Amino acid sequence: MLLDARNMDYTTLNEAIRQADEEIEVVDCLGQRFIGAGFRNKNITIHGIPGNALERIPWYR
Repeated sequence: MLLDARNMDYTTLNEAIRQADEEIEVVDCLGQRFIGAGFRNKNITIHGIPGNALERIPWYR
């Protein structure tokens, strides 16, 4: 599922992730924080600049 985070705050973005399938691609991320916090069995790819407190994203550099 492709999510455009351009006009979403972190709460709205995480709610969309919660309702999505296991494979999620977030585009136009700009400062949203807590992406993926508390979720299991989700593969989240982030394009853009996420905020702090990323959860379980060991490959993020």
